[in-house]
Amino acid sequence: MLAIPDGVIPAEDVDGSSQGQVGPSTVLSVPGVLLEDRRESPIGADLPVLLVDIDASVSANLRVMEENEDSLVSFSEDDPFALPEIQSLIALAFSWI
Repeated sequence: MLAIPDGVIPAEDVDGSSQGQVGPSTVLSVPGVLLEDRRESPIGADLPVLLVDIDASVSANLRVMEENEDSLVSFSEDDPFALPEIQSLIALAFSWI
């Protein structure tokens, strides 16, 4: 499973009809947080998160984002450093699958 900002992958590539590396997907609304010194601070808004089942081979092209690293895309236009709160994201992902 991959959790990314909604809209990063074009809708036609995640509609469930494509074959190959991208499988079923859903958009979740997850509370947003800021990471500061490895602590999460709520931002008071939910973030749209695209949860997509991807082929395991895609993971070779991924890496863990470092804290305070600039990102090319963000989950929030208002706060580019906002991230989905992980426990809520995991719970919502498990309820989806």
